[in-house]
Amino acid sequence: MTFMTIPSTISGGPSIFQVRIGSGEVLSAGDEADVLLCFYDHSYDNHISSLKRGGIVLYDSDHVKPNEELLGAYHHVGVPISSLTVEAIGGTGRDKGKNIYALGLIARMFNLNVPKLTRLIEERFGGKDASVVQNALACFNAGYGHQVQGLLETFQFHPGENAGHSQSS
Repeated sequence: MTFMTIPSTISGGPSIFQVRIGSGEVLSAGDEADVLLCFYDHSYDNHISSLKRGGIVLYDSDHVKPNEELLGAYHHVGVPISSLTVEAIGGTGRDKGKNIYALGLIARMFNLNVPKLTRLIEERFGGKDASVVQNALACFNAGYGHQVQGLLETFQFHPGENAGHSQSS
């Protein structure tokens, strides 16, 4: 289940994209998020309250300074996403591609289907110059290959308390 909010501005500005995943069919948006991905301080500040206690804050350490008072309430994982994206595409692009780099991190974290995501990236950027597709795949692969110490052990799926039961109306 996905939910996306785009601001009324034509370009730029904050936006949020929520993805709900589970081992079975996801039928509601839920109450609290397990993971929050933040590229900037305003995203951190505006959305940290949506994260359940003990959840993971995956943030771009090039731009986000976590609130020290919240370090014990959430697992904070800083990755220099912006600078690693620039490194992945050879020092070009500045802010371009960090969302694809982050997709690689998340794909690794949730053990998502990499060939399927690669096809989606190729389809999404396929109408552009071949270098755009190449850069997007380089960002994705670099994010997927980034080793975040302890992250995979910190967040793992476990069957829910109602696993195997159908949802009644």
